[in-house]
Amino acid sequence: MARWVYLLLLTFGLASCAASVLPPLPANAVRAQRVNDGLTFTLDSPVDPKMNYAQHLRVTLVDANGHPVEATSLYFDMEMDMLCLSGSKPVATAVGQGGYEVDVVYVMAGDWRVTAVAELDDRELKVTFPITVKE
Repeated sequence: MARWVYLLLLTFGLASCAASVLPPLPANAVRAQRVNDGLTFTLDSPVDPKMNYAQHLRVTLVDANGHPVEATSLYFDMEMDMLCLSGSKPVATAVGQGGYEVDVVYVMAGDWRVTAVAELDDRELKVTFPITVKE
């Protein structure tokens, strides 16, 4: 019986360690996750992003074991279907514990593809998050 209790405590303890890598979700924000090659990208972004206002984005990188991953660089590739709105690639600032933050401005309402690109020592990984901006 004591062994089962120990195993349960160990399991919950490890799960809470992995969960603690992610910062608390700010008010009026949503969280989305995508995985590429064992690396989890967690995006915190505004619930209702506004056009022509600075919007704060945060990505946290975590490996398959729940440990934070520090990238050499992380940037966002912001795209819409309109050709003239492609090409914005703001570089995020590392804030520690696998976290990267940047402020972006959506210049048009509609459906955006926000691709987080992590440059690691040996490879480049990216995932895309769909974001809808209203007028």
